[in-house]
Amino acid sequence: MAAVAAGASVKATNRTIWQLFPKLVQVSGKKAGGVKASYGIARAIRSLRPVFEAIDEERVKLAKDGAKLDKDGKPLFTEDKTGYDIVDKEKFAEDLQTLMEIEDEHDVYHVPFAYFGDDSELTPHDFDVLIQLGAVLEEDAETK
Repeated sequence: MAAVAAGASVKATNRTIWQLFPKLVQVSGKKAGGVKASYGIARAIRSLRPVFEAIDEERVKLAKDGAKLDKDGKPLFTEDKTGYDIVDKEKFAEDLQTLMEIEDEHDVYHVPFAYFGDDSELTPHDFDVLIQLGAVLEEDAETK
């Protein structure tokens, strides 16, 4: 009796995870068409959340390290308070680009496509997100 498939290794850049993880969380709020599908999506989120958080922590660290400092040595924010006031925006952009281009393999739980029921509310775009993050294997989706 197979439930959700074990973790699949997926190779992805930090940019892919940074851009798609929030969409994966949104997908989890939709009716997937079955308990096994919903459970698999939840496991994929649990697998990728630490990676997403590590990327975010490093992104914030880069911004703080590159920010103008007040007289107490604390990073200053922009006037509109949307982020740190970066001294050398070009260097920050280069460092951020380097961070986002890092590619690594991640173990992600994936769900066989057959587990998504006929009453699934997921769109083709939602499945694209799942495929790009390894939560559904592309070859499995193509066979259906």
